[in-house]
Parts: sequence; structure tokens; C-alpha cells
Amino acid sequence: METKGIVRRLDDLGRIVIPKEYRRMFKIELGDPLEIFAMDNGDIILHRFDMAAMVKSEATLAAEALERETGKAVGVADRERFVAGVGLYKNDVIGKTVEGGVRRAMEENRTLNTTTVNDAMNVDLRCAGYTYFALAPIINNGQAYGCMTLFSNDPVTDEEVRLLKMTAELVAINLQRY
Repeated sequence: METKGIVRRLDDLGRIVIPKEYRRMFKIELGDPLEIFAMDNGDIILHRFDMAAMVKSEATLAAEALERETGKAVGVADRERFVAGVGLYKNDVIGKTVEGGVRRAMEENRTLNTTTVNDAMNVDLRCAGYTYFALAPIINNGQAYGCMTLFSNDPVTDEEVRLLKMTAELVAINLQRY
């Protein structure tokens, strides 16, 4: 089967524009990182970089350190769902979607610190054994790529929130390499 693509020319600076049809089809937005692969046969392949996988990888290591320091469970979410955690009742948290107030907090780059169970989280904290949580978004180039969340049976202190924010910022700094 013969395939035909859209032909584009390099400009004077060596750039090429990805056609709007492809950007829409593959949901590529301004600022999205793309990987470029050079094949032995001379082909060049563009691949959307999986930032969610990088968030999980980078934040999981940071979550381990935060859990050791605070003694509280730590969850890591990408933009859609909780992808990793330390000290969690994992079956009750990992894989759950991020919705409501938590999603808004990430989109608005806000830190949350609850004093009661937040039912907008789509995670039943009571079943998981938690009553409180605090969340800090992971911001890279002005865009939230996920969040770090402390889960606790005791209210989360201001110092723990500062540690949480600092940890999320360190993860964001590491993500700037991509």
C-alpha cells in the first residue's frame, strides 16, 4: 500500500511546520515536547514525548524522600489520574482519576490543604484510611503536568505543605530538561 503525506519545506532556520491537521489529530499543542529520532535508513520520526511517564518517574523518587521526611503517604498524579505513590493504600488511590477541585487546583497552579475529606477528589479517603490531604501542582513552563499529594489521618501542617511545594518544584525543575 502506498501512502502519501503532506509535503513541507524547511525554512531558512531549518524549521518545518507540523500541519494543523496532524496537530489536531494527535492533540499536539503549543509548547508540547516532541522527540526526534534519526533512523539508520535516513527516515526521521517525530514522537510526542510522554511527559506523564516522566512525571511519574521523576516524582516517584521525590515522593519517597517526602514520605521519609513527613511520615505521611504521598501520591503522584499526572493530569488525569494517580500514577504512583509511597506509603499509600494503593488499591484505593492509584489509578483513580483526578477531578473536581483537585483538577481545578492543578489547572490554576494552586496548592490545596484540606481540613476535611474532599469528595471532589474522586478518591474515597475514608476507605483508604485517610481524612486529610494537601496537594501541590507540578508546573513546567507555566503548565501543570501533575501534582504531588500528601495523605494523612492528621491535619497537614504548614511546614509539611512547604515541604510538599518544594518537592513539587524540584520535580518541575527536573522536568525542564525535557
